[in-house]
Parts: sequence; structure tokens; C-alpha cells
Amino acid sequence: MSRTDAHRPGWVRERDPMLRQEYRVDHNHWLYEHWDPELRRHLVKRLIPCDLRECLSAPRTYWTRCALTYIGGRGQCPCNSCSGRVYRKQARRQERHGWRAKRRQMLAEHRGGNRDLDVPPIRGKAW
Repeated sequence: MSRTDAHRPGWVRERDPMLRQEYRVDHNHWLYEHWDPELRRHLVKRLIPCDLRECLSAPRTYWTRCALTYIGGRGQCPCNSCSGRVYRKQARRQERHGWRAKRRQMLAEHRGGNRDLDVPPIRGKAW
């Protein structure tokens, strides 16, 4: 498994003490029972103990009422919407297509000359 924050699964990052400040604890200590369809509400509301310790000690195979919620920080979510990948991809594409058009224009203007035209790479560095 990769040791970079972006590629570690969420359940691994939750349990890492170094990333604890990036998570908020959400408590839900209420259990609602006996739904009444006529009143459209629960008739019994009970207070139950916190199960956050079970959430952190066991693998994420079952749902617990108290859990950690990711609020952001250094180990950013790698999905397209959180990382902004779509917008970066579009900007790079525009840059690439613009450079290709400029390069075609430079080469078209140079045709017929006796000397070679040195065209720099797109970003000035090796891919």
C-alpha cells in the first residue's frame, strides 16, 4: 500500500494519529423506535452509549452511530471533484492545443527559408 496520503484508503487515514486533526467526530446518541404512521413521528426516543471506540477499533464492515467525518487538510480526497482534476486537465489541454497552433503558425511562416527553426518544447522541460 502506498504511504502517500492521497492514495491511502479512508479507513487507514481515520486511524492514523498524525491525521486526526483532519477528522471531526460526529456523535449520534439517539435511537428512535416505534414509528406511528398517523402522527408521522417516532414514539420512543432513547439515549444510547457512544460507539466511537468500536468504530475505530474494528474494520469498517458495519455501520456505527458515532463516526469520524473528513473535514479536509493535507491528505486531500483524490476524487475528481475534491482534487479539482477536471479543471486542471482542461487548463493543460487548452495550453497544449494553444501551443500546437502557435507552433504550426511559426513553422508555416518559416517555410522556404534556408536555416532551421528551433522550436522549444511546450513547457520547456522533458516529459
